[in-house]
Amino acid sequence: MPTILLKASHPTSYVNDTRFQLIDEKEKNSCLNLYRDQSKAVAKKTNRQHVIKLEFIYPDEYTETIVMKAY
Repeated sequence: MPTILLKASHPTSYVNDTRFQLIDEKEKNSCLNLYRDQSKAVAKKTNRQHVIKLEFIYPDEYTETIVMKAY
């Protein structure tokens, strides 16, 4: 099972809070759920839109990008 590099960033924020994490294919869905839930919580707490960009970088240089917006 390949190891994936997860790059999580906030493209609409002025703060550079980019996180990198090594995950495997099994952890991908749980990471998506975790970041989605965290994004919703931040949006609810601040009463503002929260955007997070997740990039799954595979060993063969393939990159899957997901942008989530929570209101």
